[in-house]
Amino acid sequence: MAQGFSHKPLSILIITGILLLEPLFKTLFYAFYFDIEIVSLLKLQIESGMLNFCLYFFLYPLAGISVFIVKKWSYYIFITIILLSIVYNIFNLHLSNYSEYHNPMLFALIVVSILNIAVVGYFLSPAIKLAYMDPRIRWWEAKPRYDVGIDCTLNDEDKKYTIKNISESGCFLAGENLKLVPGSAYELKFDLFDIIFKIKAEVIHHFTYNDTTGYGLKFCNPKDVATTVRPLVGILSKLNFPRRPEKRKVIRKVEYFLRYKR
Repeated sequence: MAQGFSHKPLSILIITGILLLEPLFKTLFYAFYFDIEIVSLLKLQIESGMLNFCLYFFLYPLAGISVFIVKKWSYYIFITIILLSIVYNIFNLHLSNYSEYHNPMLFALIVVSILNIAVVGYFLSPAIKLAYMDPRIRWWEAKPRYDVGIDCTLNDEDKKYTIKNISESGCFLAGENLKLVPGSAYELKFDLFDIIFKIKAEVIHHFTYNDTTGYGLKFCNPKDVATTVRPLVGILSKLNFPRRPEKRKVIRKVEYFLRYKR
């Protein structure tokens, strides 16, 4: 969760924060406008009924949580909540006296409606919508894969192969006359930073990446991942080893995907 929070696009974090804090902003505004103590205002909301209480305190925060989760189902929840809010605000505007533009309450209602419409338009744009619909382009969810190019042996044999890249979940292994059996497990042994690493991994598939043919291996021992791989990846990150996906804004990543996905 912490990693997802720190790597999520800034726009999503900002909108999430605003929606989560909406009840606070609203309460402060009402307290100032009606010249009433906050405690008394909250008491009135509690006494107005459970439905009104939930709508007042939890509607926009629920929308904020939906924005932050970035899933297909959360996208529809968010859009539904905001559209309902727009309809509710338009209904209130219709009941208001349109000639009283000096009225701060009416002005606030108009501003909130415009902001809601703008947010919906933003989330209906193809790039943003795709991030919620297609998990392949949620780059912040992917385990970073670091390019290392280090020599490696299998099961303590003498012949050396090359780990092209590595992540917390696995690595890409290549080498001359390398033939592995998918589904089989091997012990990888390599030397990095003058430390000998031994990690068990299972062969998942055979493929070509960047004109290099090799095998994708998945680390199959949770203890190896916790005590060896994760600290190693942390060091690679701090040393700024080349990685993919790159740390970039989500819009650039999505636009690239839209352009080249086929």
